[in-house]
Amino acid sequence: MKTKFNKRNFPMRIIVLPFIFGLLFVSHTFFMFKRTYHFLLYGGEYINFEEPERENINEIFKMLKEMKRNNEL
Repeated sequence: MKTKFNKRNFPMRIIVLPFIFGLLFVSHTFFMFKRTYHFLLYGGEYINFEEPERENINEIFKMLKEMKRNNEL
């Protein structure tokens, strides 16, 4: 089903387009620098690291260390 093109709002969208583009550019640039910073700090695990998940990742790390220690015995 085709939707009808709304000609009435088109000029307003053209006027607002540079501002929306600027907001998107700034937010994506910030996101890129944040990911680069996390990669430099944490290496390959940077995708998995976020501040609210720090406790979960710490628990998984402890569990893996425990499993490794149990397998070495």
